[in-house]
Amino acid sequence: ALIFYRTVLEKGYKNLSLFGYVADNENKKIPSYMGNKDSIRKLIDGNDIEIIIIADENISRDEIKDIVIIATHHNIRVEIIPEFSDFMPSKNAVLSMEGNYLLELTALDTCEIMGVNISVTNMEKTVNKIKDNHKEWSGKYICVSNVHTTVTASEDNNYKAIQNKAVIALPDGGPLSKFSREQGYEGASRVTGPDLMQRILKESAENGWKHYFYGSTQETLDKLKSVINKRYEGTIICGMMSPPFRPLTVAEDEQIIKEINEADPDFIWVGLGAPKQEIWMAAHENRVKGLMIGVGAAFDYESGNIKRAPKWMQKYNLEWLYRLVQDPKRLFTRYIRTNTKYLIWKYKNGGK
Repeated sequence: ALIFYRTVLEKGYKNLSLFGYVADNENKKIPSYMGNKDSIRKLIDGNDIEIIIIADENISRDEIKDIVIIATHHNIRVEIIPEFSDFMPSKNAVLSMEGNYLLELTALDTCEIMGVNISVTNMEKTVNKIKDNHKEWSGKYICVSNVHTTVTASEDNNYKAIQNKAVIALPDGGPLSKFSREQGYEGASRVTGPDLMQRILKESAENGWKHYFYGSTQETLDKLKSVINKRYEGTIICGMMSPPFRPLTVAEDEQIIKEINEADPDFIWVGLGAPKQEIWMAAHENRVKGLMIGVGAAFDYESGNIKRAPKWMQKYNLEWLYRLVQDPKRLFTRYIRTNTKYLIWKYKNGGK
């Protein structure tokens, strides 16, 4: 830390300046001591910080994880000075500042598809990430992205910003995870909204998680409640709401926020359909308690209103075709337009 300060910050390398540092003990040779590591959250919230450098040989993996999570929420880069800088996993991961080697730390790998940063993940990795971070992510949201939402985002910068501001944009559509694998991300796998909701519900009773369901019709919510109580015994449903199928007044919206927060959920499942659900989540970021997850038609699947495609069709990315047969009038024009546009983009950008 002292070497980095003297060779980089004290010299004003690329206009970098030292805001301060936290450590278990103060080093008199470095100015601006801010206290121990427990001070990081308070310092980030109240100040304009662009980068955090970790230079502590005794820092634990859990402490590093906590710093990365907090920094990610505030769009702050995190770099770590590796203990053995001569042995790097990848030269592409290394940044050098005046001879000081740094590795950038990120919460999750992403693959950019049509301007949207789609997470490189799988179901197990996603569930573990949510279990570790759902309290920290309270008030934030997760997007479940497919070809339709990705093409829509490529045509609408506001919607693209909403997708990219999510703590995770999951590859619900098989074509998205397939493209990521073609770009060298071998671990990329599909994570669908209905499957994710099922996994979280299965583990809810043992963890004491509370769930709020927002969207769809009251009839569907009643069916969904009955199914969850039977299928996921011990799961806590702290609230359900079917909003009116029209724009809400300011007073109505404030009342909805009040009811959700009084229910104090861990998870808020949003089933409004895309792009409406992503717009709603972004508009309510940090206004509601609980991690919002937009899951599209998952309420209908779980309640039995809609039958999911057979496993073999899901495996070969043909679930869209099964849904098209179920609802051709609504989906035909959408699929023709968005799928065609995606395939053209993919061909031009190195996809197979």
